[in-house]
Amino acid sequence: FDAFLAELPTAACAAFEFRHPSWLDDEVFERLKARNLALCVADSEKLSTPVVMTADYAYFRLRDEGYTPADITSWAETIGQATNNLREVFVYFKHEEQGKGPEFARLLMSARGIEGSPLPGCIPAACQPARRTSQSGFPRNIRRPLRNAARRTRNGLRVHT
Repeated sequence: FDAFLAELPTAACAAFEFRHPSWLDDEVFERLKARNLALCVADSEKLSTPVVMTADYAYFRLRDEGYTPADITSWAETIGQATNNLREVFVYFKHEEQGKGPEFARLLMSARGIEGSPLPGCIPAACQPARRTSQSGFPRNIRRPLRNAARRTRNGLRVHT
């Protein structure tokens, strides 16, 4: 894991989604904090990640298809409390057949007092690499080590950048 983190550009804006409970411990969280990398707070039917902020931005993946308005309000409160001092907050809902995600997003925004409509796939300029030379968004000289490092990591790690 440390070798993979060392391959990331210093100012990388990345979120790590762990899909195995063995990754959800304070030692991993401290390594992410040391590099200002976000722990992806994910909620699904199979696993829920602890709400731990490890960067000055946050990344939430709310993947349960059965959220009620009360659930969304609860998430709005949790997100508000956990991210009060952060510069950016990203919240994504599961893309599923019934198309509930946009409505969930509107409910969340309303509960947080945010006007407007959700923007799918919006990435702020602060989190975009300064020089884009490949489809992955990373300069070509570091894209391959990142891909190789991802293969060497433990099962259950996904990196979203």
